[in-house]
Amino acid sequence: MSNDNQKDLPWLINQTETNNEALNNALDSDQALQSEKAFLSSLRANLKSQNVPTPGEFGLARLKREIADSEKNTGTPFSGFNRWARPALAAALVVVVLQSALLIDQSSTNDENYQPLSGSSISDNQIQISFKPNTTEQQLREAILLTGGTIVDGPGELGVYTIALEESTNIEKVITSLSQLPFVDNIVEN
Repeated sequence: MSNDNQKDLPWLINQTETNNEALNNALDSDQALQSEKAFLSSLRANLKSQNVPTPGEFGLARLKREIADSEKNTGTPFSGFNRWARPALAAALVVVVLQSALLIDQSSTNDENYQPLSGSSISDNQIQISFKPNTTEQQLREAILLTGGTIVDGPGELGVYTIALEESTNIEKVITSLSQLPFVDNIVEN
């Protein structure tokens, strides 16, 4: 039996190679090759007759078995959730109700008790001022120092600054003195 003929024999059994003349001639004359062909043919027929499930079928069967086992062990899918969820939801509801009560109580208190941590508190004495486009930073500082107030907002898109003045400041006097500056464009009492 030739080594090449032995390698080509499975191709002949599977019927993927049928026109190998050298193999057909060797089969006629070699008894060992004929017995090998008979063995491979019976092996192929035996394997074809078995009904072996595919890997996908194995996986599906295992998945179904695991799902059935997990439902058996735990009872219902959400039984663990029910044990802790109701007390947790009740506690969360109590916290929300208490926070709401405290916030409503605080909103009714007098605002005079509260002051900002930085800057000045918002006063009723405010002016809005806009400057001409060629105004320098030094001129802007000069105008703000003249008012004796602080910038609380601005400049916005239109270049308007909001300046908070001290409670004792005379707004009319500040507006008059600012309007005399050549770089001030517009002043409005807020």
